[in-house]
Amino acid sequence: MALSEENAKRLRTLKRLRDSHLTDSKQVPSEKPISERKKAFKDFLMQQQAGMSALASAGVIGLHMVSGPLVGFGIGYGLDWFFGCHPWGKIIFLIIGIGAGFLNVYRDTKILLERMARRAAAEKNAKELKP
Repeated sequence: MALSEENAKRLRTLKRLRDSHLTDSKQVPSEKPISERKKAFKDFLMQQQAGMSALASAGVIGLHMVSGPLVGFGIGYGLDWFFGCHPWGKIIFLIIGIGAGFLNVYRDTKILLERMARRAAAEKNAKELKP
């Protein structure tokens, strides 16, 4: 398939720009040495991982709020169907499921707060060690 003259001209211009960019000697190297750039990248990566960890913890807390009542309701529904005692099984196990969901949220939040306190203490100690 042959290119039209206009498209061929655009392609040549793009190739010329690409080649001039690759061989441009006016590019300024970074002023920071490689070790400082590596340290900065590691700090950035650690911040990203901490953010993702917090996001995952928040997601788990949300799932606990929903899954406890759903599982409780499901168990109650099954027991109601098996024993024929409608709606008592659903009501009782829904309440148990809500309680289990709140208990899991409480435990997860307590663990998250302890982790945040340890991280804050570690950062404080690191700042005190620096002159």
